[in-house]
Amino acid sequence: MAEFWSNLYSTPSVEDTRMPCCTESKLGIDNVLSIDEVHPVRNFPKSAMGPDGLTVANRRPLPLCKIVELMNSWLVSGRYSDAAKKARTVLIPKVPELSSPSVFRPITISSGLLRVLNKCLANRILNAVKCHESQTGFLKQD
Repeated sequence: MAEFWSNLYSTPSVEDTRMPCCTESKLGIDNVLSIDEVHPVRNFPKSAMGPDGLTVANRRPLPLCKIVELMNSWLVSGRYSDAAKKARTVLIPKVPELSSPSVFRPITISSGLLRVLNKCLANRILNAVKCHESQTGFLKQD
């Protein structure tokens, strides 16, 4: 089983060296973040700790302005720190009978701070783009 998954997940990622196709976003999605945007999602996600070791509890004491500064440096430079790029994959059994690798569902957990940044950007996209009524699977519902 290890061979099945190691072949799949041990290949290094190819660095994307493409330049952005445009320098200005028409939707403002790539503007720098504000404290007001990060504060509501700072304690998101309340889920498993990522490889950076940051849980919601140990992110709370970090100064919000420093978190925003770090995330803005990622946005402006287009580069993430090595710690933010790390992720860990956990194999979750889909069925009680564990007969082959295909009966596992891989779940990859990334850096807690990167998940906060992704949530901020997702909120911007949701506010900027109208989804068709049939495409509401990942939208907040009443």
